[in-house]
Amino acid sequence: MTPRDVVRLVRLHRPVGVLLLFWPCAFALALFQAPVVLYGLFFLGAIVMRSAGCIINDLWDRRIDADVSRTRDRPLAAGTVTLFQALCTLAVLLVMGLWILLYLPVQAILVGLATVPLVVLYPLAKRFVAWPQVVLALTFNAGVLVVAATVQQPVPWVLYAACVVWTLAYDTLYACQDTADDARLKIHSGALLFGKHVKSAVIGLYALAFLLWGAFVPWVVVLGAGWCLALGWLWPPQEPLITGRWFRANGLLGAVLMGFFLLA
Repeated sequence: MTPRDVVRLVRLHRPVGVLLLFWPCAFALALFQAPVVLYGLFFLGAIVMRSAGCIINDLWDRRIDADVSRTRDRPLAAGTVTLFQALCTLAVLLVMGLWILLYLPVQAILVGLATVPLVVLYPLAKRFVAWPQVVLALTFNAGVLVVAATVQQPVPWVLYAACVVWTLAYDTLYACQDTADDARLKIHSGALLFGKHVKSAVIGLYALAFLLWGAFVPWVVVLGAGWCLALGWLWPPQEPLITGRWFRANGLLGAVLMGFFLLA
């Protein structure tokens, strides 16, 4: 297993996933005016847990990935990384994740550990749940709950809900890249569930997310209006390359949102 294989296995060559995992944590940290050191700790945790999540996903999906044009070059699907090598890498990452958790209060450690079963099982959702993005969204934004436990404050459920809806929006958009392959392989996704109405559904989800964020930063609604209008005019769901660019733009969107939270 070469260093390049490791990078591709944990998808460090596509860092937007790390940002999307980190931004909800950062929003919560900003909301609670948490110490700066916690931003670094949660960012490191986002790198480690996103990397672990990618391996878990690819372990479950290695045979499916080999039959999908966009994913067939992933190391496990392509055979450049063995099952044993992937499991060893995953074990190292999980130990690192536990080590990071140990710097947090006991309550935060328990919340973090409680999310592990969801991290392990959510890749299976696409086989059984019509809209598997719901399972991903609930799991992906658990960092908000860990932050609340860390600073020993009540959970900001509206913020958690906003981030969950945001994840539903961008991951349903993401799924539009694979609609043909998913339909052929009988894999569920929000893109297939909404069909010809997927564009309206995604824009509606983004609009709802911005309205919920507006409960904390009212001016963010203006940003949301611009984002939704641009998406409506410029996003053709049937074009995978353009869809991929819009998905990756969510990393930048999160940075802009973070600016709003810091200035609030």
